[in-house]
Amino acid sequence: MTLCELYEELKGWQSMIGSILGFAALTWGALYNYKLNRRRDDETRAKEALSVALGLYSEITLISKELVHLANSVGRWYLRTGISGGGLPAHFTESFVLPEATLFKALASKVGLLSPDILMPVARFYGYYGEAVTHFPHIVEDQDRKVGYGVEWVLDPAISAIDAVQPALREIERIGGISEPATMADLKTAREALALERDMRD
Repeated sequence: MTLCELYEELKGWQSMIGSILGFAALTWGALYNYKLNRRRDDETRAKEALSVALGLYSEITLISKELVHLANSVGRWYLRTGISGGGLPAHFTESFVLPEATLFKALASKVGLLSPDILMPVARFYGYYGEAVTHFPHIVEDQDRKVGYGVEWVLDPAISAIDAVQPALREIERIGGISEPATMADLKTAREALALERDMRD
């Protein structure tokens, strides 16, 4: 086949070659745009997840300080006088007003954006916190109550809440660039009281 004949042959395929090249260009463009959109969406979700995590971090640190204070106070009372029996003095419910988990409720629809290593400890924290808040009035002395509740009903979920959330707090501090980790008083008194309460029951 001569060069002229080859040229004439290619002219016959010109429209098909153009269509193939055009389709390839459109496909590449669509894939490239999809990749850009996916990256933008991922970045948006990551920023939103970080905002949710930082919001919950602020609420958890606030609640944790109050919860630790309550647990240690209940533990201190139990170690000093509670072993002999009876419930907490009524003034305890006036002295300790535990904050509501308002941010967690407000962000409930977005907590799914959090990574599992943050989401699971955070969920456990709020679950245990809810137990402690619910049981707190039950350990206060009430002559009309027929069923007695020991301090374990508050100390156990309170301690579990604080212990469970620590890995999540450290991870949020890492991804959020928080240079000073959240600190709070230890639960030594509460732990001692809980251990004694369980020993007394055994």
